[in-house]
Amino acid sequence: MKEIEVEGKTVEEAISQALAELKTTIEQVDIKIINEGKAGLFGLMGATPALVKVSLKEDAGTNNEISVQAKTIIDTILAKMQVDGETKITVEDNKILVDVDSIDSALLIGKKGQTLEAFQYIVNLIINKEIKAGTYKGITLENKYKIIIDTEGYLIRREEALVKMAKNMADKVKQARTKIALEPMSAHDRRVIHLALQEISGIKTESEGEGSFRRIVIYPAEA
Repeated sequence: MKEIEVEGKTVEEAISQALAELKTTIEQVDIKIINEGKAGLFGLMGATPALVKVSLKEDAGTNNEISVQAKTIIDTILAKMQVDGETKITVEDNKILVDVDSIDSALLIGKKGQTLEAFQYIVNLIINKEIKAGTYKGITLENKYKIIIDTEGYLIRREEALVKMAKNMADKVKQARTKIALEPMSAHDRRVIHLALQEISGIKTESEGEGSFRRIVIYPAEA
């Protein structure tokens, strides 16, 4: 288990420096405060630095390795796209969440999120190939990590808009007692809608069509 001791003017500064040195996130470490530090007289005389011991959790080594590699891949692609952006990584269970802070977020998102979705697909494809090749010890395709890329909170806004639209369409189906076909959309967006409507009585949903033309059709339940 890798662990380091780091000093800083404050505990927060010491922890931040430790995370940067370990190239990881706070969720992936255990922290022990050895000394909280003291500012000293007038902030100068007698000051003592804060001291913390930060160690990677048992399962964080691979998490950290994959998240660092994902960040490297994403930064490389952003550079080739000539998109200025900073990436922040958060690991949650088997998900590596990547937030890209960029003034070019609209370019990165693309029409209805298509560019962002393609970006995410490419990064996951590269990581999965490395997992299949045995690059990451103890990780297989069965327990692989899903890389989720977002910028400016687009994914949350997109899901909220999809849920609102889907519920409005469901109401129309129940009132008119006739089916309504939604526009073609990605597998992720279709899943969001299926989940949003599965508990609504009086309607049912099915996916129809092939490839990029696949869409959800909302039916009256008795149809």
